[in-house]
Amino acid sequence: MKTLNIIGLLTVITSIFGCSTGSDYNGIAISEHAYFKPCLVDHAMSRANKLGITPSSLTIIDYTLPSEKERLFIVDLERRLITHQSLVAHAKESGYRFPRTFSNVYGSHKSSGGMFRTGETYFGVNGYSLRIDGLDIGINDRARSRFIVVHGADYVSDEFIKNNGMLGRSKGCFAIPFKHLDKAVNSIKESGYIFVHHQ
Repeated sequence: MKTLNIIGLLTVITSIFGCSTGSDYNGIAISEHAYFKPCLVDHAMSRANKLGITPSSLTIIDYTLPSEKERLFIVDLERRLITHQSLVAHAKESGYRFPRTFSNVYGSHKSSGGMFRTGETYFGVNGYSLRIDGLDIGINDRARSRFIVVHGADYVSDEFIKNNGMLGRSKGCFAIPFKHLDKAVNSIKESGYIFVHHQ
């Protein structure tokens, strides 16, 4: 009877299915991920170049994916690896499983797309949170005045999806699971960049 190569088997499984919800791991090549679109890295970097910035940290949110899929990806640009992926909510007035409409208007309760710079952390009504600034004029540049932040939420979890058939929705913030919030925020805070793709 042949000995099962456990490491090899796990490598194949990871390559096919990606990683479990909110997992941190050594990284999987962006070209080998089950559903991540490698062109989004190039798209984000092209936008960064036009804005005159050189990201040291890049997080990509792919809102073309349904809410029950992990669609937030932290990318190691130098090694072109995804080092973390997570569920992330969109805003309640943008759509149900998919966000369809976007806004830069205060009180719209809609998501915004484009490029954001991460700022300082703070403790607010949602606990540990991360402030962000939109860099695209007319598209997301009112993010800070709209109080759009990264924070944790109970409605962003596999359990919520199981009970409701879809992820909960925010008022515009990038809400992620509480259990992995600290690691995610600490890895992208203070001059990291978030690129939100939705077309």
